Amino acid sequence: MDKRILEEISQLEVTRYGVEMALTKYVENTDISVEKVILEDLTHIMKEEKLGLVKGFTERMRMYMDIIKCLIKLN
Repeated sequence: MDKRILEEISQLEVTRYGVEMALTKYVENTDISVEKVILEDLTHIMKEEKLGLVKGFTERMRMYMDIIKCLIKLN
């Protein structure tokens, strides 16, 4: 991804977990081509595993709120 794309998206630094949605919306509104890349055997640790059940759940809810705020802002 070209750094200029990130610089063109307004308020990207405050989107937090909504950054993926902001990028998707930006690409939809421009003529930038997108290519799907499959990453074999890639995994990640869930928030609850990393932070414990209560704190992980709290962070997950915070993440969902960030995504919802970003969706509202972008639409």
